Amino acid sequence: MWKSSVYNTLGGLTRLGLGLISVPLLTRSLGIEYYGLYAAVSAILNITLFSEWSVSSSITVFLSKDIASSQHKDKFNLSSAIIYVFGLAAISSTLIFFSADFVIDIFDNLSLQKKYILLEATKISAGIVCIRILIQFFIGILQANSLYGEVNLISTLYTILSMAFTLYIGTTSKDIILMQQVLLALSTLVLFVYLFMCYHLEKIDLSNFQKVSYTNLTNLSKYGFRMWLAALGTTLFSQLDRLIVLSSLGAAWAGVYSALTSVANQINVISSMPLQPLLPVLAANHINGDKGTQDILSKSFAINTIIVILAGSFIVFFSSELTSLLFKIGNTEAMLIKQALIVVTICYCAYSFNAVGYFSLLATGEERFLTNLILFSGIISLGLIYGLTEYFGIIGACFGNLGFSLTLLLNYRMARKLRSINFSFFRSIILPLLLAVFFIFFSFSIDNLVLKVGLYFSLLFGVLFSMRSYISYYNILNKIKVLVMPK
Repeated sequence: MWKSSVYNTLGGLTRLGLGLISVPLLTRSLGIEYYGLYAAVSAILNITLFSEWSVSSSITVFLSKDIASSQHKDKFNLSSAIIYVFGLAAISSTLIFFSADFVIDIFDNLSLQKKYILLEATKISAGIVCIRILIQFFIGILQANSLYGEVNLISTLYTILSMAFTLYIGTTSKDIILMQQVLLALSTLVLFVYLFMCYHLEKIDLSNFQKVSYTNLTNLSKYGFRMWLAALGTTLFSQLDRLIVLSSLGAAWAGVYSALTSVANQINVISSMPLQPLLPVLAANHINGDKGTQDILSKSFAINTIIVILAGSFIVFFSSELTSLLFKIGNTEAMLIKQALIVVTICYCAYSFNAVGYFSLLATGEERFLTNLILFSGIISLGLIYGLTEYFGIIGACFGNLGFSLTLLLNYRMARKLRSINFSFFRSIILPLLLAVFFIFFSFSIDNLVLKVGLYFSLLFGVLFSMRSYISYYNILNKIKVLVMPK
């Protein structure tokens, strides 16, 4: 598992760096208003793609259990999985294509030209949705076999190419429609790359394509539907909020909000990357009576804590510099945006501690509770964002993200579900969190960049030292050394 975690983290860090670099470049090349439109198109695409992640997760969990159990007589039927994936792709792409006109008409404050751009780009997104859901089928197969290195290699190359083309088009023509057309072509190319990878690594066995098993299809569909709803809750929280801000505050402030949440969202992305390999491991462990689960989860929670605190502290420490990097604006607006960035960072840090509970429940048959809680949290968060935006503007919109912190209950459910888990390992968060609060308050009185960097590294070493009893850094460094310099 830890080898997969390293691959997942290294690949994710590369994509994270590219994503962070692209935000200021796009805001400057497109301008804040057109960046707001670009973010709206991406949000509409991602809302429809809420089923995307559920496909790979469902297949990963089902195949992992199959691989772990040699006595499992009815081998998982890929014919059933293909029917499920094609059906989901067809429904999702049809939904976005035929609802495009209705969705665009909601934004009364946009000009006809901007509405046209949104409409055409959204219709192209229907094809992207179909292709990317099909891609998740092959990702699920590779993840079930713990081939995270291959998945991250392809995903990173895809991110590099898509970012390069998007930045080039944004700089030369600001043509958002052309951006979506290029993304469709790249997605199609990646689909064939994944197909070749699975075939080349012999992870697609023709013997698996038997007569359709309606039992497998029913079980997969039920599980996938619950994951679909869980993904819907997350997507509503992370994408529909941008459309709410666009409708309430206009394209310019929607661009600001999208840029700020894109930066803050990286806390959740980077903190969950090392934990994603928990899925096949815990699914297999659950079949065998959850042996060794406590040690895995305690170390995973320690890693999650370190990353969330350090990533969130970094954004708050250097919020002034990040604001200047993202936007060309006056001092008054810069101060307001800096405050909004700090607020949204705190909100994203709070809910990012749910990662261990999320992946654990997903792998151990608790997807119903997970789905209900995430969906409820997403709706609560959107309600807060809508109400607070009307009264407090951009600060209110950022503060409304705190509603999604209800998902921290996933950790509590995990500890109750896996009774061998001792609640005491949740205490590991207290000391590093207190250190972060102390150093952050101290950093507000410092304007010198060099002193800020020194203070941040002091916090980094303090957090790592405070977590030394929960995780062995020596073993981690050795694992990384073996991966980077194999014998």
